[in-house]
Amino acid sequence: MSRIAYIISAYKDAPHLARLVAALDDRADFYVHIDLNADIHPFEEALGDKVTFVPRHRISWGGWEQVEYQKELLAAVLHSGIPYTRVVCLSGQDYPLWNNNAIHHYFEEHQDTEFIGGFNLTRCTVKQQLHKITHYHPFRDLPWKSIWWKNKLIVASRKLAQILPIRKAPFAPLEGKQADVYFGSDYWAITLPCARYVYEKLCTEEKLVKYFRTSFVPSELCIQTIVFNSPFASKGLLLEGEYPGLTRLTPLHYIDYGASIRVMTLEDLPVLRQSGKMFCRKVVSGESDTLIEKLKQKKIEMESAPFNYYHYFCRHQSKMVSMVKQYTPEELTQLHQVLYEILEEIVRICDKHNIPYFVIGGTAIGALYDKAILPWDDDIDIGMKREDYNKFLQIASQELREPYFLSWIHTDPHSPYYFAKVKKNNTLFVEEMFKDVPMHQGIFVDIFPFDRIPNNKLLRKIQYEAVNFLKCCLMGKEVWLWKHFGKCQISNPTNRGAVACLLNRIVDMTLSKKTIYRLMVIMQSCFNSWKTLYYNNVITTTDHVLETSLNHLQPIKFGPLYLKAPDGLENFLRYNYPTLHRYTEEEQDKINNHYPAVLSFNIPNDHIATS
Repeated sequence: MSRIAYIISAYKDAPHLARLVAALDDRADFYVHIDLNADIHPFEEALGDKVTFVPRHRISWGGWEQVEYQKELLAAVLHSGIPYTRVVCLSGQDYPLWNNNAIHHYFEEHQDTEFIGGFNLTRCTVKQQLHKITHYHPFRDLPWKSIWWKNKLIVASRKLAQILPIRKAPFAPLEGKQADVYFGSDYWAITLPCARYVYEKLCTEEKLVKYFRTSFVPSELCIQTIVFNSPFASKGLLLEGEYPGLTRLTPLHYIDYGASIRVMTLEDLPVLRQSGKMFCRKVVSGESDTLIEKLKQKKIEMESAPFNYYHYFCRHQSKMVSMVKQYTPEELTQLHQVLYEILEEIVRICDKHNIPYFVIGGTAIGALYDKAILPWDDDIDIGMKREDYNKFLQIASQELREPYFLSWIHTDPHSPYYFAKVKKNNTLFVEEMFKDVPMHQGIFVDIFPFDRIPNNKLLRKIQYEAVNFLKCCLMGKEVWLWKHFGKCQISNPTNRGAVACLLNRIVDMTLSKKTIYRLMVIMQSCFNSWKTLYYNNVITTTDHVLETSLNHLQPIKFGPLYLKAPDGLENFLRYNYPTLHRYTEEEQDKINNHYPAVLSFNIPNDHIATS
């Protein structure tokens, strides 16, 4: 049975700390550090022998002593000899949003994941973030009683450091080598072996300690750097690309960051319930009491029945609208069966001809959490690198067995899509938007080409806008979806400005559909000869995947099949879908899908247009 070690630091509000311990007191032990500046007696009276107190340090925000007390807490956990499954770092102003059964269940289902966020500062181009390590930040640990004078000295030293040409290297000395520095939240939940590794490095890596003593907020740098330069790095939550902000680097906590962290009150209850986070902060006696009572009631309700642990899922905001039509359970079951059949044929061809592919979007989320199509989902999405995508198109058109059909612009000329679909003959899945387009309208699996995207943000933006403009031109050759410069052919025109529509119309009147498609492919693939970090389905901004992740695809179960997924699948999903959360039943009812104008699982061949 799993057991959790909670390591907690507090400096005030003993009654709330006692309330926090009581809320988590199930298959758990508590190791507590009390700031040496605070009176420990209220904490001893409130907690008694329910916790283990560790040696105290005088804490200054942003100073090295914040790491020292974490080291004391880890030492107490490791010296206990108890085989904990998880070490969870909290503050004395936290409170759980989940009940204990849910917390234990989640950690059991993700027993290998290190819930610690990491962002590579060494490779970061944002000077404000790089200053955390390249500028010297002394004096934060001075034991001065006068906070006013101490802050004045800290500010003065920071301004002086900006003027003087003295800089630290953006690398940390670790194991005799230069290691990249990683930044993240100091609220994390790691496995016991990872905790042991971190503690050993804090004890033995003197040069590393010296380096971070003068860094800005080392508690958000040091342990993160150790983890992401360790054998546990692949299990951590690494976020790459542009600086994601501290919110996305805090995996388990809901925290309203700003100039200062805002105190949670009853008004925050709806957003807390929807956040999907395990904990929240900050919670303060008096100001947060009514919120705590409501959360207690909610947890009692959850404990009264088996916890319905609903898996994470995220859809685009445009899809989060009320549905007029919904599938029946029987329709979804039958649809899922057909999708698996189509997918099996795609996998057969890919395996036979050594064509790499990988799951993306909702399919990837389903593979990660359900090992299957999500219960409410109605499509399957896979990606391929451009060269593999082209190879598939060439081979599949010849090798697909009956009753399957490869639909793309060269085999299905009226297709409005820039990507390929494998469809099943004798079926109908007529999407409302394209119901009047004379193309093959069978049930389908989507196959998207993935191309390199530039590291430069401006170039990436230019590419994205150009490709999406050409996509609209391509669709405009078959159906006009907008209210300007043509009669809209759908009930609700898509939001697109008059100038864009005019340019659309000019291109559509001037160029052939195949010419527009070729231009689009050129724009999508124009950076494929560059050495860049990411591949993406260029049309979107939510499918960024590291090149290294595609070079090491991993098998993953998906219903009756085994598919390929990017290495570090969970990291890939968390990077692209920062709002992932556990859906309530109310939210599930609002999830939109592709519910078609016509759905049929068995029709005569002559009812399906193929040209």
